[in-house]
Amino acid sequence: MTALERQLTAALERLSAQYEMEQRRQSEQVEALERHIAQLHGQVTRLARDYGALAATLAGRWR
Repeated sequence: MTALERQLTAALERLSAQYEMEQRRQSEQVEALERHIAQLHGQVTRLARDYGALAATLAGRWR
């Protein structure tokens, strides 16, 4: 193997490791975002339920 081939092989190995690390990082970010979305969905669901109850209560008082 020539010096150039060794350099290219080493560079490709570094790039491969860097790519794998970036893929893991992005995967972790996606998982974190999915957890946040689930939390927000729950909060919005509860807020909508509470808003509906409040609207029903106020509608009953105005009759």
